[in-house]
Amino acid sequence: MQDKYCIIPKNGSVFCGLVHDMVLTDDEKSGLEECQIKHVEISPKSNSWEILIQTRVLIEQDLIKRVSEHICNKCHVTDVSIYQDVIDVEASIEKAWKDIAKAVSGANPAVRVILRDSEHVVDGSSIKLKLKGGFASILYGQSCHRADSGCCLQTRWGQVYGRMQRSR
Repeated sequence: MQDKYCIIPKNGSVFCGLVHDMVLTDDEKSGLEECQIKHVEISPKSNSWEILIQTRVLIEQDLIKRVSEHICNKCHVTDVSIYQDVIDVEASIEKAWKDIAKAVSGANPAVRVILRDSEHVVDGSSIKLKLKGGFASILYGQSCHRADSGCCLQTRWGQVYGRMQRSR
C-alpha cells in the first residue's frame, strides 16, 4: 500500500461542493467559489488530506482553518491541510493573449490583428475589450458573430485559467 494517493479532479470546481453547506458570509462564499482544486493528496495511514487550491486572491487563514475543520467533519478525515496557489490572472491572460486572439479569430486574419492590438482588461471573470479606432470596431462587428466570438473567448479563457468562468 502506498503512503499517499494523489487525486487530480477533472472539474476543479469540486471545492464548492465540499463547502456548499458551510455558514459563510457573501464575501467568503464569493472568494471560495473562485477556488479550484488542483490536487488532493490522501494519506490512508494518517487519515489526512492535503488540498492544493488555486485562487486569484489570498483566502484568509481563519477561513482556511474553518474550511479544513468543516471538511474533516464532513468527510470523516482526521486532518485536512489546505495550501493556496494564488495566480495573477491578468499576467496569465497577458502572456497568452496572442494565442487567445488566434483561437477566437479562427481563419480571419483581420479579426486576429484587431484582437491582438486591442486593449484588454480583466474584470472579475470577464475580459473587457477596447478596440482601437472606429474602423476596427466596424470590421470586428462585420467579421465575426459576437455570440460565437464571446463563446470562443470564454472557452480560451477557461483553458488559460483552468476552467470556464461565467460573467455575473
